[in-house]
Amino acid sequence: MSDNKSSIHNFQENAIKSFRSPLGKEVVVDENHADVALEYARKLDTIEDVTDQEYNALKRKIDFMILPLISLIYGVQYMDKSTTSFAAIMGLRTDLNMVGQQYSWTTTAFYLAFLAAVFPLSRCLQRFPLVKTTSVCIILWGIVLTCHAACSNYAGFIVCRILLGCLESAVTPGFVLLSAKWYRQEESFLRTVVYYSNNGFGTILGCAIAYGCYVHADSYSIEAWKVLFIVTGVMTIVLGGLLMVHIPDNPPDAWFLNEREKVLVFQRVKDSKQGYGNPEWKWYQFKESLIDPRTWLGFFYAFSSNIPNGGLGSFMSILLSDSLKYGDKKSLLMRMPGGAVETVGLIAFALFVGKFPYRIGISSFITIVVIVGSCMLAFSSNAHAQLAGLYLYSLSPIGMICFLSLFGSNTLGYSKKVTSQAILLIGYCVGNLVGPQTFLSTEAPGYHSAKIAIVVCYVFSLFCLFALLGVNYFDNKRRERLESENPPPEIENLEFSDLTDYEMPGFRYLY
Repeated sequence: MSDNKSSIHNFQENAIKSFRSPLGKEVVVDENHADVALEYARKLDTIEDVTDQEYNALKRKIDFMILPLISLIYGVQYMDKSTTSFAAIMGLRTDLNMVGQQYSWTTTAFYLAFLAAVFPLSRCLQRFPLVKTTSVCIILWGIVLTCHAACSNYAGFIVCRILLGCLESAVTPGFVLLSAKWYRQEESFLRTVVYYSNNGFGTILGCAIAYGCYVHADSYSIEAWKVLFIVTGVMTIVLGGLLMVHIPDNPPDAWFLNEREKVLVFQRVKDSKQGYGNPEWKWYQFKESLIDPRTWLGFFYAFSSNIPNGGLGSFMSILLSDSLKYGDKKSLLMRMPGGAVETVGLIAFALFVGKFPYRIGISSFITIVVIVGSCMLAFSSNAHAQLAGLYLYSLSPIGMICFLSLFGSNTLGYSKKVTSQAILLIGYCVGNLVGPQTFLSTEAPGYHSAKIAIVVCYVFSLFCLFALLGVNYFDNKRRERLESENPPPEIENLEFSDLTDYEMPGFRYLY
């Protein structure tokens, strides 16, 4: 465009327009291939007489109607993954005749399946109604979880772990996409922390259920660890059904919003240049994701930080029982404080975003605390210091939360968003695959090599956080300079044209 005035357009039926992106690329806008939110933009009239107080009241209502359910589901998801760790000291390994590294492979098989399914299921979340697809996966995962109780041999148990890994791969990308539909860019971090921190609640709940099953083992007609799988599986099925009927696929269809609120919730997301998704797959966005450094920083962060997660997720109870000498029964209770540290600690730190709006800075500080805890676990000979190190490790998800929330709010273009999240979760899978294998059976019960690997991995993950901060900061500076020289175009409803963050005028990365 020769000047800014000539770049002012309105969407007309079947209109195609072009302009230069902040990075100098020629961008063609075709509303025939736009975000599905464009249809809502055509049907809903803009409300001008809205106050900040009304927006805040709406945000609180959304929080009340959305966050408790997805937080509970996320906590139960983590509890479900931890059931194998609980069951390991409740007779699972003995009953299924596990020897050598066979127990480690129960976790590795789960994440191999997660790895294989994450991209296809992420595509399904894009292609089909988001909440309904996620709900079906959750219900099926609950059914598979109950089927663990029917296993009488190691091969059958591994099959169940593979099916569970496939189905659970839909939950995290589904919730990140869901959050982007409901919350503004600057609101997503705290909400992601809230539901992700319920992993800690899942730990507490899982420990309580496992402890109850353990102490009442003599009163059951089947093994206590099988009861554990049945109870947690039924809980998951119920929650999946609640998700399907309670939360709509798109906010303007919510049963709990009145007509005015449906328009306002739509306007809120528009302000963040987000839409509701586009079922059409766009290969250029896939390729753009592959050359975006944020994608690969997310991959390497997820890989390095989840090597410890995969290892300790499977061996935490064994370390408490055998290495720190708490015994089978008490070790189930000793995991509860770690869950409390995770839930309360992560939310407390995230609340600082209101006063210190640099989420990468907060995440980096907590990662340093986790490194200190990892050193206590690896190098201290004092059992109490090692236990404190394990509890400090419970704060480790903050970096993963940071990347997930930034991918949700900083990545535009639905195909690019799906691809970037899938690559992040591939790193998550690979890290969790490797993690249990660092716990060598020949080093039991101390597992010294695994503990050193934990320290090294968190140091590398801290580097990835610093690198992401630099990339986003300097990209924003470059955009400001380029757009000051060539002001961005004004195109009505451009937010719903399914453009990427590389293409969207006026967009800035959060850090």
